[in-house]
Order: sequence, then structure tokens, then C-alpha cells
Amino acid sequence: MSGRDVGAMGEATFKRWCSSTGFTVNGSQMDKTGWDFLVEFPWQQDERLPRDLLPAPVEGRVQIKSTDKKQKGASVKLSALNRLVKAPMPTFFCFIEFDGQDQEQAAYLVHVGEEIIEEA
Repeated sequence: MSGRDVGAMGEATFKRWCSSTGFTVNGSQMDKTGWDFLVEFPWQQDERLPRDLLPAPVEGRVQIKSTDKKQKGASVKLSALNRLVKAPMPTFFCFIEFDGQDQEQAAYLVHVGEEIIEEA
């Protein structure tokens, strides 16, 4: 499958998913520190509270890992993983498998926390 950019396919798929569910997704301009997207959840409305007292919406960072193979897993630099684990906001890996197809065949969202770094 020469000419396929599976990484770009995975990022486009993730952006489409976020857009279709009402999340705001912003890409990293310089992908050097282990994340591809900042995802912002919509405001949670509560008619009992004035708008200035509403809690800030949840936001988190996501690193996309796409593959054309049916094997599980992906390589991640330890320095990038360490930054994700220590980030002050929730961080995730989104694994997207294409398995040689044009559309995604499977996807997994994995929270990055202390248990991930212990396994590394």
C-alpha cells in the first residue's frame, strides 16, 4: 500500500469524530512533546448557576497512533510518555487500526497515567 499516509488518515478520522460529537479539537503546530490534539469538551449548562460560576469545561491532550497492521501496540518515546504522564490535564492515546482498508477498522482510547509509565 505505497503512498498511504496512515498517520494523516488517523488524525483526520479523529478530527471527524470530535467534530461530529461537539468537541472542539485543535492540532499541535509542533508535534515535539507527545501530543497531537487538544480536545475541549462543550460547556455543561446549569440553569441554576450564573454563567460566570460554571466550572470550566473539561479538556485534554490526545496522541494519535495509527497503523495498517493488525498487531496491537505502537512505539512511543519515553521522554514524550513522561511528559504526558506528568501533564496537569488528562492525556490519552487514541490507537486507530486501518488494517489495509480505507476506513478505520478498530479504535482504542487509553488514558495515560502512572500505571502506563510503570509498564514502560
